[in-house]
Amino acid sequence: MSHSSRKPALVFALSSTVSLFLSACNGGGGAGESSVQPVDDGLFFHLPADKVSRLGTVLLTSVNGHAADALGVSTGIVTGYAEFADYADVMSADYIAATYGSGARDTCKVEIYDPADAYEDGRDAKFQAFDASYKSVSAGETLSFTTPAGSWSEMVLDVEYDEYYYGFQNQVSSLGDLPPGSALHVPGAEFPAFENLTVPTVERFSQANLSNVVDTKLTASTGLTWSRSMQVNASGAVRLTLETDVPTLVHDATNEYQEVFIACTLSDDGEFQFPDNIKALMAEHDFVTEDVYLARYNSSTTVKGNAAVVVLNVAEFVF
Repeated sequence: MSHSSRKPALVFALSSTVSLFLSACNGGGGAGESSVQPVDDGLFFHLPADKVSRLGTVLLTSVNGHAADALGVSTGIVTGYAEFADYADVMSADYIAATYGSGARDTCKVEIYDPADAYEDGRDAKFQAFDASYKSVSAGETLSFTTPAGSWSEMVLDVEYDEYYYGFQNQVSSLGDLPPGSALHVPGAEFPAFENLTVPTVERFSQANLSNVVDTKLTASTGLTWSRSMQVNASGAVRLTLETDVPTLVHDATNEYQEVFIACTLSDDGEFQFPDNIKALMAEHDFVTEDVYLARYNSSTTVKGNAAVVVLNVAEFVF
């Protein structure tokens, strides 16, 4: 798959059903390396402006919740994905904000589109041009982890259509969550080596509930509650995404089918009431619980020269 007309895969994840809200914490450090400290700057990726032209992203995801319980994948399972890329130039502050902006706390972003239409990238032309310079590169044969108790599952390189990406050998690790104090090691190849990168910890949701749901369908009266994080280094926010179950025929001047995608950045205080414009969409379109995702994130960002690696640890709750 060519990247000439799209953003990298993990950037797309920011606007998909597994939307990312990331907050940097201390990264590992070697000679010439520096970590990006936690800041509430309204960004998913905390990257220094006008410095980074090479970016690696490592995503670790654990899942629990009602749907996960039904599938038997709620305990001891972690999925992993990683990719590394070179760009033709350094990332400007405007590019970072446009690509990795999360929005203000307790606000929602709505996208409404006709599924019959071809996908159109509404990004600024200069950002599209920058995206087009993306080149997938190798960072070595395996990404390895060390923990206070010893070694852990490795992420193994795979190549498809000149795209380099990493995952666990059997798609998942059954060793459970990485314990505090774990580190990631990137051996390096075309992308430079990084040693002892911090793997941040993230607290799973012990519970989350959607109220006033009728036959799995969300209503204008639906509210959301969840177990707030007790971590002192947590991002202080969670990400909620929901999308329509099926396209809805809108009987207006266009008489078109529409799909609706909603992404909300919420303070991690355990409760959220949808604003009036979202309630109106819930009354008009079909949103069901199986298409609602809640996620809490923590990350470490380490910069060395013009290269950066972001390690993301994500706890998802599926309803």
